Amino acid sequence: MKIRFLSTCILSAAIVVAPITLQAEMVNTTQLLASEERSLQMELVETFIAREEVRNQMESLGVDPALAAERVAGMTDSQLQQLALNIQNMPAGSGALGVVVAVLVIVLLLEILGITNISSKV
Repeated sequence: MKIRFLSTCILSAAIVVAPITLQAEMVNTTQLLASEERSLQMELVETFIAREEVRNQMESLGVDPALAAERVAGMTDSQLQQLALNIQNMPAGSGALGVVVAVLVIVLLLEILGITNISSKV
């Protein structure tokens, strides 16, 4: 009986003292779709940046591909959407020309955002 009373007191004190914060929010459809769209766009851009010819082109322009991937992850939704749209609108089978154009678009975006400073090297 004493053990039961003692354990009840200890548990009661622990509940009162312990900072328990639970938060639940409703997620609306718009938020869910925006999150899903961003992840799909991020996957598209990351897949593109991971291509060997894209990495080679970025390195030839003096852009570290790892840094570029890191910066792409920090882009706003609208910037990421624009970049993904540019990649999707590249002509199919455009080969090296398409890669060069896409890399230039990525480098241009990074330059505009102030992440790289290629213009001072040229």
